[in-house]
Amino acid sequence: MSRAGWRKKEPGDLGPPEHPRLLRRAVKALQEEADITIEELAAEAHLPLELVHGYIRREVPARVRVLL
Repeated sequence: MSRAGWRKKEPGDLGPPEHPRLLRRAVKALQEEADITIEELAAEAHLPLELVHGYIRREVPARVRVLL
């Protein structure tokens, strides 16, 4: 891997980043069951609130095509 230079750059296009599929459900469950706000969740995870909002609001495609 080092000799091929892959430690600094992956070979080929990796495509768009993956989107967590269960994150929205997990956040909703936390809000309903544990009465945790998104602000508290972001603080606990040490993530910027805008980033957490971005992950929760992001639309996830129903199916992802994998090309080999």
